[in-house]
Amino acid sequence: MAGHGSGSGVVDDAAADITDRTLNTALVAFSHAGSCLNPDCRVMDCHILKAVFVHCRKYCYAVGHNNCTICGDFILISGQHARNCWAPQCRVAFCHRMRQDFVQERQQYLHQGRRCG
Repeated sequence: MAGHGSGSGVVDDAAADITDRTLNTALVAFSHAGSCLNPDCRVMDCHILKAVFVHCRKYCYAVGHNNCTICGDFILISGQHARNCWAPQCRVAFCHRMRQDFVQERQQYLHQGRRCG
């Protein structure tokens, strides 16, 4: 079993790298689908992600279903997108509002830090 510990470190590093690449790939696909206007788009997963956008907007968000795993995942990836998006007119669902929320949270955090220090 000598060297097993270093082997698991390599495995952990590889898994983290795969996760990062998978997340980046998902963010690119998510950003594309959120702004794609082509109903016949052939970009991989575009039509599936468009269906998820519709599901979240029309069914869960509009009705207020809070326990939907599809929408939970959607909100997570939306947040990741919004944290990294600087497009002033981004068409991805919820991006603009989430960015505003992040800015407000950051300002509150900075304001609290000034009061304490």
